[in-house]
Amino acid sequence: ALSMAQKTLDFLATAPLDDPDKGFPVRYNYEKKEWSRPDYLSQGQALESFTRAIEKGRGSLDTKSWEEFVETALAYQSKRILSSDWNPVSTNEAFLISPLFRAAKLFDSPHFEEAALKATEHYGERHIDMYEPVQKIKKVLGQHFRHSWLLSSIQET
Repeated sequence: ALSMAQKTLDFLATAPLDDPDKGFPVRYNYEKKEWSRPDYLSQGQALESFTRAIEKGRGSLDTKSWEEFVETALAYQSKRILSSDWNPVSTNEAFLISPLFRAAKLFDSPHFEEAALKATEHYGERHIDMYEPVQKIKKVLGQHFRHSWLLSSIQET
């Protein structure tokens, strides 16, 4: 099982990291031998798996390629999150919080921790009432215009 896990993570760590704005692609087409479809939620899930594997594997497995992949991927993500114009459109990017905290500890990186804290604060403030921003607008408008055509014209994104 360890051998298979090593090979799998070694392969996943070859996903291209050439787009700092979108991160890395998360789907691989074996027939075409190409990666596609970057998305923050899946990246967060993948990075969570990588950071957990590094925590468990250091000392007994070769984690060098995983560590390089995680450090590069999270350097891109933390730079993006720490920029003054970061404004995520959904909760997808919240999946980056845990791997950022884990990587901050693994790599002794205050930069990763700062990004994780900023994202945590953002989502905490934004979702304390458990509504997405569009749902908040609908809720407020619904209190004033219960049967308004305006409510049905608001598109969820």
